[in-house]
Amino acid sequence: FSKNILVPRYYWKSYEEKRRKDALKKGIKFIPVRDLIDQNIITSFDGHGSPASANKGKGDMPYIRVKDIVSWGTYKDSTAMVPSHLYEKFVKKEKILFEHDILFVKRGSYRIGSVAMVSPYEEKMILTKEIQVIRHCGKENEFGITPFFLLYAFSSELVQKQIQNKVLIETTLPNIGNRWMDLELPLYEKSIMHSISKKVEDLMVNKRWQSEKDIKDLASEYGYITT
Repeated sequence: FSKNILVPRYYWKSYEEKRRKDALKKGIKFIPVRDLIDQNIITSFDGHGSPASANKGKGDMPYIRVKDIVSWGTYKDSTAMVPSHLYEKFVKKEKILFEHDILFVKRGSYRIGSVAMVSPYEEKMILTKEIQVIRHCGKENEFGITPFFLLYAFSSELVQKQIQNKVLIETTLPNIGNRWMDLELPLYEKSIMHSISKKVEDLMVNKRWQSEKDIKDLASEYGYITT
């Protein structure tokens, strides 16, 4: 046993061995998330906390919960928005969100492993503690990993299938805890890494975020819009 984990499923390695062997045949290698942290390619911190229920639906500051991480984006539920003064209370300087941050669900049923990317228009919001923030440190690296590749990699089948053996039940809720750092991200040839990054970047910047900007511009001109 290791890491004080007594659940046998955590130690079933047959799938892991088959995954690596099958991937190697396709020229795919893997690197643990923990190694990326150690090499200062990425850094991470957990979410901000949960405002009292009495504040929800009484403001315009987005409060993002596990269920709001949808399709690589964040859903702004008007019934969960809180007064803006709570932002200063919950979001300390070292936990301010930046564009391109990855939001990873680490606790909460089947949603564990869902990811989103922070857009240029939503850096100011409050995250529940069940969401982990993963940040690319901004420097070039030998692997060709970018924020957009991270978004793809965490969503890929090769990573999502690893999550099952790393999620354990704590009291009544499934939780991956810090074991998300043991996930192994796929690494491809540099040209493929670049191609994946550019395709995801085009999707996010020129489609998703552009429409988000258009909606914000419309709202600023004619008034608040619920989407």
